Amino acid sequence: MKGRVDEMIDIAKLVRNYFEAYETKEKSLLEDLLREDFTFSSPVDDNIDRTTYFASCWPNSENIKGYHIQNLLTNENEAMIRYDCELRSGVTFQNTEYFYFIDNKIKDIVVYFGSDKKISFSIRNQLEKFNQAFITGDVDFIIDHVNNDVEWHLVGEKILYDKSSVQKLIEPMRGVVAENHKTNDIIVDGDTGVIEGVMKMPKEDGQKATFAFCDIYTFDPSNDWKIKKLTAYLMETSDD
Repeated sequence: MKGRVDEMIDIAKLVRNYFEAYETKEKSLLEDLLREDFTFSSPVDDNIDRTTYFASCWPNSENIKGYHIQNLLTNENEAMIRYDCELRSGVTFQNTEYFYFIDNKIKDIVVYFGSDKKISFSIRNQLEKFNQAFITGDVDFIIDHVNNDVEWHLVGEKILYDKSSVQKLIEPMRGVVAENHKTNDIIVDGDTGVIEGVMKMPKEDGQKATFAFCDIYTFDPSNDWKIKKLTAYLMETSDD
């Protein structure tokens, strides 16, 4: 056990208040909870201080819809919590966090990241929805789920670097439904996903042809898992 035990402290309530700040976007509530010598650690954060924590972690509150606490255990000045976090995009993940308190304020937090498989499953669902939007010509869905500074690379043709340029590019496909679409494979690794398949669609001259496609998506976990980069390979094939 670390340090002395504070009297009359409701550790569980303070931990819940911490997560409530992220749900309600009340930065002042979080500021009141953290000590000036606060530190934060995770697999990607090496004992960062209070200032760095607010700069790198707090902006993610905009992407959070809510927390679902599974377990909350306390022992004097320490607490362990396991929760599911639901993002506005619908992606969910599970974490476990350790809290240490001094004088009724949070001194240390150590985060243990949750299931990569669960995140991969959610990203796979996002990929399938994106792929379906291309098949059905749902331009609005595509534009709503890309970053403002998205990089859109059509291999062998052009590279675009913002949402408005992408919208102009894909607007002609609005409502155009691809025929004979078949998805052959979906692969997810971290924040990157790949979809490979074939489909029949109109060419520039209006004639329909069969194309093989391979789209590589990179998601932005800091922006509600929107697409920050797409690299698309498209090749006309024979119908044989």
